[in-house]
Amino acid sequence: METIKKFQGKQYKELKEYLDAYRSELPDDIYNDSQFSFRVYLIPKIGNHEASSDIAVEFIKYDPENQGDFQSLKRQIALIKEKKVQVANQGKLKPSTISQIVSEKIQRNFNTYNHTQAWKYYNVRKPGDNAQDCKTDYCQYDEAHQDYVYTQRNYCYR
Repeated sequence: METIKKFQGKQYKELKEYLDAYRSELPDDIYNDSQFSFRVYLIPKIGNHEASSDIAVEFIKYDPENQGDFQSLKRQIALIKEKKVQVANQGKLKPSTISQIVSEKIQRNFNTYNHTQAWKYYNVRKPGDNAQDCKTDYCQYDEAHQDYVYTQRNYCYR
């Protein structure tokens, strides 16, 4: 049994290193997209007959309110599946937030007036509430709030 634990420990370490390296290479928009999300907690469970089963797996429901349970199981967890709830406009930003980010990036004043000048200059959208005139890589019309939200591609990365 001790040999199996050592073998599984090595496999876990190798798998975790591989997953961490893979995740670090993913762009934020893909990593944070629930469409590509799959995380699950797997806890080894000893079967009734040690010799007859290679490994048993138990799926548990994670309760963020009960950190004590999680801490006691943490060393045994192999994989994590987090359920992500769909959020409207996830990853979209208001003009004031875009302006603040750009201002920090370029280390100069960049306000919502400058943001408006930029979307007009680059024809990102037309004035008014016509969603069909949006270049959706950069902005989207939010019908519920009757305003525009902007994607992270909209601000300066330099």
